[in-house]
Amino acid sequence: LFIAKKFSSASRAARALPIVRIRTSQTLFRGRRCPPDTPLSVFFASQTPGPKLGGKILQEIQSEAQIGDSLKGATEQESRRRQELVSSATVDDLRAMVQTMKSDYEALARIAELPYPERAAQFAKFDEGLAKSRQLANRDDLKRVLSIDFLPSYAPISQRFEEVRVRRQLLELAIRAKRDGHEAIQRASIHGVEVKTVSSDMGLQLTYQLPGAEKPEVLNVPKK
Repeated sequence: LFIAKKFSSASRAARALPIVRIRTSQTLFRGRRCPPDTPLSVFFASQTPGPKLGGKILQEIQSEAQIGDSLKGATEQESRRRQELVSSATVDDLRAMVQTMKSDYEALARIAELPYPERAAQFAKFDEGLAKSRQLANRDDLKRVLSIDFLPSYAPISQRFEEVRVRRQLLELAIRAKRDGHEAIQRASIHGVEVKTVSSDMGLQLTYQLPGAEKPEVLNVPKK
């Protein structure tokens, strides 16, 4: 339910969870179907949990959502080791996974509110930590399985969004230059970095290098 609520824009997760609610109860407790008006968490809590119930539930979620990046290793042996670790999860482990994903999501929301240079750095740091947990080296990493499977890499998303914003700002500067003259934008800057302007017989060229971008943004403004 948390995933469906928090990631309503992520259609894959939103579509998968209602299916998990039905099929997981039928698969794990044949003859003990989850009543339509009973939350899945309440239904499972009413059953007698086995030592590896959390792993079974997690595997059903991954199967129905068609995910499982956390289980992919560089070798078949590594993939098998990860599968065994995930399969050993208890209900308490599963609760910890949901809480960890909630905390990770809240951390991403806080980072999204930061100014661009700091936001980009913090997103990169978050992705680095998630990549380290992706190795599933121990049970602490196991807590981030849902984050690994459901949370996208936000650093490139943030970078792409900022590139679009920069293009819009360059366009606004170009409009200002056409209206008030080249001199009106000679000292213009974005994020504290100067926008370079070159005037010629062909018109005006604006160039800006966004920190972290592979190449500069260039906008050519015809003279007429």
